[in-house]
Amino acid sequence: GDRTGTYGWPGGDSLAYYLARHPEEVRRKRVLELGCGTGAVGIVCSWLGATKVLLTDGSPIVLETTSRNLKANRASKASLQRLRWGYDDDLAKAQPGSWDLVVAAEVAYQRETLPAFLATVSSLLKDDGLALVVMTPELADNGRGLEGVEKLMRSTPDLDLVDVALGDDDDDEALGTARYTLKRRKT
Repeated sequence: GDRTGTYGWPGGDSLAYYLARHPEEVRRKRVLELGCGTGAVGIVCSWLGATKVLLTDGSPIVLETTSRNLKANRASKASLQRLRWGYDDDLAKAQPGSWDLVVAAEVAYQRETLPAFLATVSSLLKDDGLALVVMTPELADNGRGLEGVEKLMRSTPDLDLVDVALGDDDDDEALGTARYTLKRRKT
């Protein structure tokens, strides 16, 4: 099985640092993490006062690791669920349209998976919800960088790209990553 999500990545660290410095992004909100990997971001959200945190990943092997991490870190407001992007049965179990904040880090390695990822983000968000997506430029889109990822984000019919924050290697919080803020497009 795929063990990619069983260890930490720069984007996850960067997103966890960002949220720790901006707890208002999480406090009293329902937060869902896509591609949770180790669960570090979701655990931080639980600690920062989210009312509910759902950590999701498509890999059962990854979810086993995440489950151990949730217990070890006493993330009492966090729960765990399998969610594969583009699978309607998985999506229905994740309470679409009910999440204030969707977070994801280092999920854009393959261009082919991005449309399903972005459609999943759009389906999960409340009308006024936001998504924070963090990526390491040299890892994104099979090493092709962020240009194609950003183009796909801008062309997704149900989402607006409202902010792009590019860090540099000297920025301790960003760790050389890029943070994208998306919101559901008003219809």
